[in-house]
Amino acid sequence: MTGQAPSLWRISLAADSDTVAAYEDALDPFCHAISWIATEIENQWQIEGFCDDEPDRDRLDQAMAAVAQAFTQQSPQLHIEPVAARDWLIENLQSFPPIHAGHYFIYGTHFEGQVPPGRTGICLNPGRAFGSGDHATTRGCLLAMDHLAKSFQFARMLDMGCGSGILSIAMAHTW
Repeated sequence: MTGQAPSLWRISLAADSDTVAAYEDALDPFCHAISWIATEIENQWQIEGFCDDEPDRDRLDQAMAAVAQAFTQQSPQLHIEPVAARDWLIENLQSFPPIHAGHYFIYGTHFEGQVPPGRTGICLNPGRAFGSGDHATTRGCLLAMDHLAKSFQFARMLDMGCGSGILSIAMAHTW
């Protein structure tokens, strides 16, 4: 941390199928967002809640104890921790590496390398729309176009999609 107070806190605990909804309800006054997901252990759920300010541990313990008592169980172990600040945009962009599909080389605006020789480079902002090239149907269309370009000339083509326009861009570069 940089000396600043964290701007997001996570509260997590484990619960069984009988109590998970009750613990969620007990967390609700403390959190802006709560989720729960099944774990690999049968009948066990992981609950996470997020809040802007460090939660009051005593009040949380009391709320969890009330649920545990209602179900004649021991109170669950609470984990309270600050969530480190992250640059989600950069992390998301880094999850889109360049894609090779036939002679097409699709890369994001964050890519700092060179288009490989002999490849048709198509630069897209992967966060803007569908059609960044990583979906199997987009890749399949690009590979089909690459194959068709070896034998056919087309005068009128249509990219009837609702995404980035990647196929129309590839068509314009190809024919």
